[in-house]
Amino acid sequence: QERILKDAPNTTSQKRLTTEENYRLKLDERIAELMDKLDNNEITLNDLTPEDRQVIIEIRMQNESGNNIKN
Repeated sequence: QERILKDAPNTTSQKRLTTEENYRLKLDERIAELMDKLDNNEITLNDLTPEDRQVIIEIRMQNESGNNIKN
């Protein structure tokens, strides 16, 4: 019986990983949606939470520096 338990897949870890992946995907989608709304002038940075604002500012800074490297 002990061997069976050792050989059984660790479904708890798999579920947690799936949950973490889903959370990350939802977070990425939400940030992308907020950035689209900002680009379309539907909202302003001041409308965002400080955390969302900081994430978006960091993403945009990374994108700008990446664009400068390519040129």
